[in-house]
Parts: sequence; C-alpha cells; structure tokens
Amino acid sequence: MSDPECGDLLRLDETTLVLFPAQTRESGVLRESTVVQVMVHMEPHSTSPTLEEVAAFYNAQEEITITMQMILLENLINPSEKVVEIEGDGYMLIGTKKEWSYGRQLELTWGKEEVRAAEDKWVFSFSLIKGIDEEITKR
Repeated sequence: MSDPECGDLLRLDETTLVLFPAQTRESGVLRESTVVQVMVHMEPHSTSPTLEEVAAFYNAQEEITITMQMILLENLINPSEKVVEIEGDGYMLIGTKKEWSYGRQLELTWGKEEVRAAEDKWVFSFSLIKGIDEEITKR
C-alpha cells in the first residue's frame, strides 16, 4: 500500500492502494483509516508510451502524486464529482471515480488497526498538452 505520509510516488500503469489514516481537516473528518485504489495511465491508452510522455510524467510525478492524494482525501471526507480535470505544466490529468465493488470483499489492516476500503476507486488519464513535446526534449 502507498502511504502519502511516506512520500511514495504513483507510477504509470500500476494499480496502487493509497492509505489515508483517520484525520481531521478543515473540510471535515475522516473517521476511519481508509484505502483507495488508484491507477494512472497514458491517454490515449497505449502499451508503449513515447519517450516524451514518460519524461513528462517523470518530471511531474511528485506534483501529480500530491495532487491526486489531495483529491482522493477530499473525496473521502466530502464526496465530489465523478470526474475531475487538472491542468498541470504541459499536461492534463482527468480523474474518473468508479464504484470499487472488489474493495468491499477486502479485509485490510495496518498493524492491528482495521482499515476500511473506500466505496470508490479512481482512474486517472495523463496526457501531454500539445506543444509540450519540444519543450521537454530541450531540457
């Protein structure tokens, strides 16, 4: 499981479980430690992204991870829209929330603490904004 407190970065084309400990935020309270399934893939979905796409994702990986974690946590506290769009520096992320029926079957713990599986999972599509390819290759 990925723990946002530990600085684990989300990776392309990997399904990850992100753990959020119970906590109080300005926007509300997360009463139970909760796990959310998340995946990031290239859009258009391809089996072999280009060097430019991989480089762009790598350059923004930390920013993308932090942004996604904020979205996931806020959604746990205050359920949001089913689709979110984020424009970054030369890229676009589109996140889609879907029911996570498999998660209901899981019995998860973190040490001795029971961890709840979220009702929804998220799938994020990463794409380059046109014109960024040249800028990335110049770096």
